[in-house]
Amino acid sequence: MEISWLHLVLLGLAVFRITHLVIYDKITERFRGKFLEEKEVVNEESGELEWLILAKGRGVQKFLGQLFICHWCLSIWVSFVFIGMYWIFPEITIILAFTLSIAAIAAVIDEIYVTYF
Repeated sequence: MEISWLHLVLLGLAVFRITHLVIYDKITERFRGKFLEEKEVVNEESGELEWLILAKGRGVQKFLGQLFICHWCLSIWVSFVFIGMYWIFPEITIILAFTLSIAAIAAVIDEIYVTYF
């Protein structure tokens, strides 16, 4: 299987968008809540209250919770899914990746705009 540079970029942006959706977006907050818990702790140095996000449970629940805390970790697993999809259903995967890539580019532009303008 040979992947063109365009497909690599599209798939990379799609993985970025899905990973961001799962870890940070409000729409998946309820889903993440099944795997994560928030704990309020006092920072020993500053004395200020801070929130820690921890994985819940044991086994698969804890494993998924740990993935949802780490965007680097989750992106590897999302990449595996996209590679498998690309290998089995290349046309459908590229359409999905194209759509998610456009959303990723829009999110990056929005973040730049909000941060600098």
